[in-house]
Amino acid sequence: MHTPVFWSRFARPLRLLIIGVVLMSSAKAAEYHLSPQGDDANPGTPSAPWRTIEKANKDLRPGDTALFLPGEYSGTICPANSGSEDAPITYRSRDRYNAVLVGSAGIPPVKMSDRDHIAIDGFRFDPGTEGWVDVERCNGLEIRNCDMVNGGTHYLVLHAVDCESIRLIDCQFRKNHFRGDMVHLDRCDRAVIEGCSFSHVGHGPFVLRSCNYAVVRSNLFHNPWGRNQVIWTSGRVLFESNVVTEALDSAYSAT
Repeated sequence: MHTPVFWSRFARPLRLLIIGVVLMSSAKAAEYHLSPQGDDANPGTPSAPWRTIEKANKDLRPGDTALFLPGEYSGTICPANSGSEDAPITYRSRDRYNAVLVGSAGIPPVKMSDRDHIAIDGFRFDPGTEGWVDVERCNGLEIRNCDMVNGGTHYLVLHAVDCESIRLIDCQFRKNHFRGDMVHLDRCDRAVIEGCSFSHVGHGPFVLRSCNYAVVRSNLFHNPWGRNQVIWTSGRVLFESNVVTEALDSAYSAT
């Protein structure tokens, strides 16, 4: 059986197009490794990892993952590029909580604006005197499986402003300082906060301000030092299956 002349004329270009699409799909998602003992001149392989967050920030493209080996990392997560909904840029600790982000002088471990679809997974945040996260106009940001401690004297240690579809999933937040708020979402619509715990801050461990269509589900609010949560002028907030315990009834606003 012979292939008609019409189809044979297009068969080879069509095969090349399909191969090109497959190669492009596989090329757009790469995994790079980091280690405190690495070198940014390395290719970022398991046996020859990069050293710094700055190198990852510069080189990661949509779909890429930076995998952090155990150890302490200074610097700030601030990618040069955005990810996409189906190909986020991911920063991940290989072993949960064993890669520790400490930030740098005057700058928290995560600080970015106008970046979309970034995922941060499995880290311990321990910046000492600095905050944890400061983001603005970042859509599709997801912070998952992180342990955040020692937020220092900054009034807001996780602050998100004008973000959409931010997700805080299965994280622990302990500022360990009596002053100020801790997790503060300001004008962030369609936020999801699920499976997290909030404790050990003096004023407000969790604050929603002017946020719409938020979901606050299956969290633990345990803050004997002050209030447990504050919701200001927000609309359509689903608050369900949370455990609220042992708040200090300061100013008659424990809940």
